[in-house]
Amino acid sequence: MRAVSLMQTIESKKWSYVLYKDSNDYYLSVMCGSVGLYEVAIHLNEVESQHYFERGKDYISKLATSIKNSPSSYDFRNIKDFRSMANGGVRLAPWHANDESVP
Repeated sequence: MRAVSLMQTIESKKWSYVLYKDSNDYYLSVMCGSVGLYEVAIHLNEVESQHYFERGKDYISKLATSIKNSPSSYDFRNIKDFRSMANGGVRLAPWHANDESVP
């Protein structure tokens, strides 16, 4: 049986966003919608990653708000199969889990 890895949760805000790290890559998963909830997940580019290193959680929170307020603006970056994409199925912590419940 193949080992299943777990992306590391770096930052999170319950029912809003989760920032994951996989090796040197960062992924931001944002919960969008009102009546119907759906996920928009993006790979942080070099500029966004640098802003995160410089500004921390405040930057990620603002980026998540931007995505949530205008998800269609991020359609071209949305990773549709984010939950199963890396290495044929990297197991992710639930996006809505608080930090204590993430293994």
